[in-house]
Amino acid sequence: MSRRVEEPVMRRGACAAVGCAFLLLLFAPESGGTSVQKLTLREIASRASRIVEMNIDSAGMVRDRRGRPSTRYTAKVASVLKGESAATIEWIQPGGTIDGESLVIAGIPQFAPGDSFIMFLSEESTAGHRLPIGLGQGAFRERLDAKLKKTILRAESGSVELIDPATGKRAAANVTEMEREAFLAEVRDYLK
Repeated sequence: MSRRVEEPVMRRGACAAVGCAFLLLLFAPESGGTSVQKLTLREIASRASRIVEMNIDSAGMVRDRRGRPSTRYTAKVASVLKGESAATIEWIQPGGTIDGESLVIAGIPQFAPGDSFIMFLSEESTAGHRLPIGLGQGAFRERLDAKLKKTILRAESGSVELIDPATGKRAAANVTEMEREAFLAEVRDYLK
């Protein structure tokens, strides 16, 4: 019987592959959890089906159309920049805990009663969800700057890793903070 010469080479190749995989895992950069494509404010505005300035009234746990834990938000509408006008808005986002069952999706911003936002919301999905466009990139929290006596907006994209679509590499957030009137003027300009 003749012995196959390739056998030791195959074993060495398999060991090398396992060793490389181990080293890649060992030295891989830590991920931020959820990665999404970095969007410009113009892209966020054009992709949104609704752009609404709102104050969150309530947040409650429900099951979506597929039976998964979700959060239903209700908010008073201060102004509508895009989409249908209404005094209140209600939407459902995936995630939450109901009947002892939890669903956590990294990167989806959470809201609490009393929070004020300008939201760039998606169309409703087949499961009944609406999400801010680009996750936190499409949810701009309003806060009053006491020194400036102006409302400042800040995107809620802190828990997602933004990826530059041109390079595929990590990217910094577009807008760190912006004065409300300048922000609204820019969005209105994009919607023309």
